[in-house]
Amino acid sequence: MTTSFLHGVETIEQQNAIRPVPLSQTSAIFIVGTAPDADPAVFPLNTCVLLSSQPTKAASLGHAGTLSGAILQVYSEAGAQVIVVRVADVLEGPTNPPVGAPAFAPGTLAQQMALIIGDPLLKTGVYAAYTAIAQTGVKPKTFIAPGFTSQRPNNQPNPVVAALLPIANSFRGRIYMDCPSDSQASALAARTDWGSRRITCFYPACLVWDNVAAAYVPRPQSPSQAGLTTRVHNDLGFWYSSSNQLFNGIGGVSTPVYYADGDPNSDANLLNGNDVNTMINRGGGWLRWGNRTCATDPLWTFEAVGNTADAIYDALEVEEQWMVDKPFSKQLLIDGAESINRFMRYLVKIGALVGGSCWLDPELNTAQQLQQGIFAWSIDFEPPAPLEHVQIFATRNGDYYTEVVKSIAASIQGA
Repeated sequence: MTTSFLHGVETIEQQNAIRPVPLSQTSAIFIVGTAPDADPAVFPLNTCVLLSSQPTKAASLGHAGTLSGAILQVYSEAGAQVIVVRVADVLEGPTNPPVGAPAFAPGTLAQQMALIIGDPLLKTGVYAAYTAIAQTGVKPKTFIAPGFTSQRPNNQPNPVVAALLPIANSFRGRIYMDCPSDSQASALAARTDWGSRRITCFYPACLVWDNVAAAYVPRPQSPSQAGLTTRVHNDLGFWYSSSNQLFNGIGGVSTPVYYADGDPNSDANLLNGNDVNTMINRGGGWLRWGNRTCATDPLWTFEAVGNTADAIYDALEVEEQWMVDKPFSKQLLIDGAESINRFMRYLVKIGALVGGSCWLDPELNTAQQLQQGIFAWSIDFEPPAPLEHVQIFATRNGDYYTEVVKSIAASIQGA
């Protein structure tokens, strides 16, 4: 840096200050489905279209197909950023079929699911998600395909979920999968197809109001669950579980799910114990009931824990961009470490972490690595697990009789 002559005071702005770490959107929804009556100018096929907190564009979808009803389910729970992808509709039979119902003519379900899945090279169907950021500026986090994730062709894993899984991994997102709704046994069988923390299963179908039918009709849970998660993240924080939170737009469930406080043999407890989430009503409205993903690794059993880790990884990758291509220096590394540690302290303060820290491990930062421009931070953190199981240990204590008798005796003597 050169210095020219100056007689007086000069201010030089330094660029190596400690940076704040930004938290990104954690609940934007990606939905793929059909809408044969849609305005193609507003919703072109296989194109990401963003609906913001007021879904006025959704009127251009028409009522037919799976998208319109699903979007209304989302917005009955919360204002949300929804990325919509419409595919061609080749279904024959009733639109918005109940989950698991035989609503498709022979041969058409496979064709429709093929269009929902799409082509990874052409970026159609679910693969249009890879164009979402470029087309809408929004990074999707919750992936749903209502009406197309509950089937198990030939008792094999659902192909739409299989196609969504690498996409969800890439975006550090979550797939909300509707299980078959005909029986708990079918739902539990569908759950065993998966072992990823990116997948959360729901059973059974839920009842939502349909203005055209003028009645409550069965629909997939996934849009309502996605809307609820958005509301929980927006109102409470991404580290909160959506379980034990009230829905706004649910009228019931298509198949009864028995629940009773403290009963380990209830339907709801059996489902939750096998990583299938459900809906219950304890007398004050319908609640999501269940915290668990399909993870085989017990460290990532809880959806809220995974959400917190994802939010931290996303935030740090964005924050650390300012260091990229800067020359190595002691001050650069000190500022970088302090930025991350301040972020961790902030998350602890607001309750998003139990603890967390960043440090420099010399064994990961050898001279050879640094000569190649490769530098590594080490971090650890612990998200707060939801208190899924609260125990109350109770013991009878006859000494309370003695205390009462003493109190009565003292009252009689004083009378």
